Parts: sequence; C-alpha cells; structure tokens
Amino acid sequence: MVGLGGIVCSLVGCGPRTPANDWLPADAAAVTCVDVDVSRGVPPLAHELPMFEAPKNFLIRDMAPEDLFDLGFEPSSIACAAALPPSWEEVGALEEEVRSSTETLEATLETLRREEPCLCALLQGMAMAWADSTCIGAPALFGCRVDDLLRRRELEPKLAPVREVRARVYFPMEHWRLVGQTDRPGVWSHRFRRFRRRYEGSVEPFDAQHPPQSGVGRALIMALLEAPDVVMVVRQDGGRGYLVVREMGRDTLIFDLFRKPVFGAESSQMLASMDDAHVEQIRAALARPSDTMRVPRTAVGARTMWLYRDGLERLDAVSRLVAKLFGASLPAEVEEAEDALVERVRWRVPLGETGPGAVSEATLTLSEAGRAWIATQRAAGYIANIYEMAEAVTKTPSAAASMLMASEA
Repeated sequence: MVGLGGIVCSLVGCGPRTPANDWLPADAAAVTCVDVDVSRGVPPLAHELPMFEAPKNFLIRDMAPEDLFDLGFEPSSIACAAALPPSWEEVGALEEEVRSSTETLEATLETLRREEPCLCALLQGMAMAWADSTCIGAPALFGCRVDDLLRRRELEPKLAPVREVRARVYFPMEHWRLVGQTDRPGVWSHRFRRFRRRYEGSVEPFDAQHPPQSGVGRALIMALLEAPDVVMVVRQDGGRGYLVVREMGRDTLIFDLFRKPVFGAESSQMLASMDDAHVEQIRAALARPSDTMRVPRTAVGARTMWLYRDGLERLDAVSRLVAKLFGASLPAEVEEAEDALVERVRWRVPLGETGPGAVSEATLTLSEAGRAWIATQRAAGYIANIYEMAEAVTKTPSAAASMLMASEA
C-alpha cells in the first residue's frame, strides 16, 4: 500500500532523506553532496570541473565515499559540505564597523608612535604586537626593553581605544558545515586518532574530559564544548581554525569548521585575539538555519556540486573588509561583477564512471540579466557551450575562491 507521501513523491520527485535538508542553508555559497557508496569512487572528471573542494580541515582527503564512510557517515546515505556565508545585513554592519575602527586605530597609533619611541617593544611585552602592523617582525631599538613595567603601565590606558576595537568588531570566520547520517553514534572520540594524520597542520583535540588549559581561543573552545551535542572541538594550526564535532541523537553527524582568513602575521595575531572576545557570535553560528536547502533525488549515485553567486559575493565582501582593516591587498583579478548572467551553477558527476565514458551534467540558473541576454541573438554562440559559461561564473568571485581554496595549500 502506497501512502500519500509516496504518491506525492512519485509526482514531484522528493529528494533523499538526509540531515543536510535540515542543517544546510538554502543560500549556501558552495555545496558538495556525495552518495556514500563505498563500492564506487569519484571519477577524475569531478576534480576537473571549475568548482570548490571541501577543506581538508574536515580530516578528509577528498569528498569521496570511502573518506566519508571512514569519518562515520552511513553507507549509501548522502553527506554534504557547504560554505555558509554571512547575511548582507552582517556585511553592512561590518563595513560600518571597519570604517570607524580604521579611523580610530590610525589616529591612536599615530599619537602613540610619536609619544613613545619604544612602542613596538612595549607592545611585544604586552602580547599586543598585533595592534600595530609595523611592529610585526621589527627589530628592537637600542635601549628599548619588552619588560619595562613602568612604561608599560603608563602605556596601558592609552591602548584603551585599540582594545575597544578588538572587543567591538567581529569578523565572521569562514564557516563550513559537513553533515550527514551516521550508523555509528558515540564512537567519534575513539576514531579521531586515526584521522588526525590526514591533516598536515597541527591539531589539538579537546572534549569535556580534556578541556584546554591554555592557548589561543581557550574561552571559545570551553564555550563550544558546552554547546548541545558537541563531543569534540579540534583547534587547528595554532588557532587559525576550529573544528566542532556534534553527534545529534543516534543518526546525525555534523562538523562545523570555523577558519580565519589570514593575510599576514599581523592579521593572524589580531584575529586570534578576537576569538575569546566574541564567543557568543561564534557559538550562535552552530544554530540550525531557518531556510534550508533541499537535496534533490539526483544526488543519489553521484557527486553533486552547487555554486550560488550571491553567497560568493558575500564571502568576497567580508574578505575585502578584513583586508582593508589590515592594509592587505587581494588578488589583482578580483573585480566587481556587473550584470552577472548566471545566479547558480550545479554540476552532477555519476560515481564510478571513469575514462572516455565519464560524463557530467550541468545546470545553470540565469539571473534577470541572464534571462534578458539569452533572449537575444548574442546568446546563440554560447548556449551549446554550457561548460564555458559555468567556468566564467566561477572565476568572477576570485576573493571568495582564494579564501575557500586555501584549504589546498
């Protein structure tokens, strides 16, 4: 007997049951879903497409069935990884904060450099070298001491505007989420040891029985460990990234990766100093999104990838603002896209197909400008070459691409 749900699904094409339908936002910037069918591998063609790879910070070598199975996802289920961008409201608020903060920092530091010739040595002694980028790696001046307690005491109140900026400004970290169904709940902590070797950087695992005693982001890690269903927090690369592992109920496994964009030593130190000042914002990012994506039934038996231009542009906007505060430069090819023709791109590559017979399916969702453009004769030469259009789309948001692809370095 077929129920009403089965009749509706047969008519409209319901997607597979996967926790990604509940935990990934509809406006994710980049998404990769894989059928965890360990009998079939990902064809090389999937790596030749102009798409983003999920970060290796997830302790996987690739978004491939065998790696996802080892991580704890159930065979023949759908696991998805997505880049979660901030909202335009968050970007707008950050833009205003960066503008006022840049003015405050420049005015404060200009005064301090003029009044205190040993400023760099004193900042280093106070673990605040991040406050002035000219102090990073600067040689100590003759007669200046990092342990001059009297001068440090005199300098302390003058640094109040700098500390206030650190406490006020919150840069949304690059946020990735990997989610899927598990058939092995309660064993993640025991399995971690075999995965840590897959990541080339440093990894420091913490759980409720083994909390952090010191180091970057200690207060943040403690707060994340207290969040519901969190079984482990992994500090990566000395605090550049945090991997939060959650086991929800007996069938859902979620990994949240928070990673900082780093333009240089000064940005690394200042961003690290902000972690413990913005615990609640980072912890709130673990929440379930209000508007979620729906994984299509075509994801079964394949590796499926999406790009969403609006989400990529929001990631771009944040990377430009972080760069502005630190005086860093972005790649020269970053340009504002005008009248973008494509809003979304989806690639689907069936698993297990290799050699000349391997195929991919591409779907483009046109923007309003794209729909107007394709109605003209100018589009005639491009309609047949969907790959070229998709490749052009993915190249436009270069700042987001450079940030997301940093996982390959």
